[in-house]
Amino acid sequence: MSFTLFSTSETDSQTVRIVAALAGVNVTITDVKTVHDKSATGKGPVLSTASGNVAGLGAVLRFIARAAPTAGLYGGSVFENAAVDQWVDHATANLAPEASAWLTPITKQKPTDPEVYKNAKAGVNAALRGLNNHLNTNTFLVGQQITIADVANFVGSVELIKRVLAGPTLRPLGNFVRWFNTIANDPVVAGVVGAIEFCAKEEFAPKPEKKEAPAPKKEEKKAEKKAAKPANDDGDDEEDKPKEKKVNPLQLLPESKMVLDATKKSFFSQQPFNPDFFTEFWNNYDPAGYTIFTCHYKYDDENTQFWLTQNLLGGFLQRLDDTRKWAFGNMFLAGASEEQGPWAFQGMWLFRGPGVPFEVTDCSQSEQFDWTPVDVSTPEGKAKVEQYFIGTTVNGRNVLERRYFK
Repeated sequence: MSFTLFSTSETDSQTVRIVAALAGVNVTITDVKTVHDKSATGKGPVLSTASGNVAGLGAVLRFIARAAPTAGLYGGSVFENAAVDQWVDHATANLAPEASAWLTPITKQKPTDPEVYKNAKAGVNAALRGLNNHLNTNTFLVGQQITIADVANFVGSVELIKRVLAGPTLRPLGNFVRWFNTIANDPVVAGVVGAIEFCAKEEFAPKPEKKEAPAPKKEEKKAEKKAAKPANDDGDDEEDKPKEKKVNPLQLLPESKMVLDATKKSFFSQQPFNPDFFTEFWNNYDPAGYTIFTCHYKYDDENTQFWLTQNLLGGFLQRLDDTRKWAFGNMFLAGASEEQGPWAFQGMWLFRGPGVPFEVTDCSQSEQFDWTPVDVSTPEGKAKVEQYFIGTTVNGRNVLERRYFK
């Protein structure tokens, strides 16, 4: 038996390599950038067989295990089959997404949202506790030998062991450690993954840069101030006068015929939005007083868990409260479905003034986006704005969630 696997993930490829080696099945691994042209569900990896393609890691593992029934990789009874399914699902739905959210900022050396990072660590620890509790009375996850359930959870744990699961974290997980070493030392598994070294200390993602506050001015003592004054000076001390507030440059712009608050009210004059909004908008649009930008998240390939990507969207909008006076926009997630990632994270914005306001660029998360001005002097530019603001699809992908900033 010989098959070809098309994979976008090294973790998925390694999992299939191990299972194929245990099953005695020949699988050729081909690395690709996308599987959308091969997968009916949009999920990867994709195994090409004589009967057609099989998509999704769990489905691929089960196919290979069933193709070599004497290897025992799928359990020996109906109950064990179900138990294997249960633990494969645990690896793909619980452990793998949380591990990815924890490790990606470390491996790519880029700052991350502290809340997402914290939640991912908690999610990994919860997944490992589930394994540890089960392994208290079991040598393997199912039955008395390695199954695809063991392989899926083992490979999902390898990078965690190498980078972040140091001694203090592993001490309460003795059953998990014993099981991990058992799988790692199996001759077939070791032949694929090689020796695995446990990390001595946890690696951390870079912290977001903190903007330094200006150093406070030293106050002079009142006695020194009085001494510095001429005896006949009965005027006010300049330092005692209230300091003038800085004026936002956007407040100094010439008055525009288009008022941002009125524009927002027009858009939401009906729910979910005014269907005739853009007819009125383009008649009133003032290109001298406003600009329109798209923003595209630079790391869409990391958006592999929908609820975490939703948190990313919500967290970004919360950080923009200071710019409500100068901006109106929306952010959305686009993809085939909520179950099929990764998802595109992007948006369209109307800004007062000639560019992206300081209140937006000053947000630590803003640098994670590419900001591009839209030429709305053309029909194509106007159509793009309308699509990004109200379209049910954008660039051929379904809009799965959209939130407006008003």
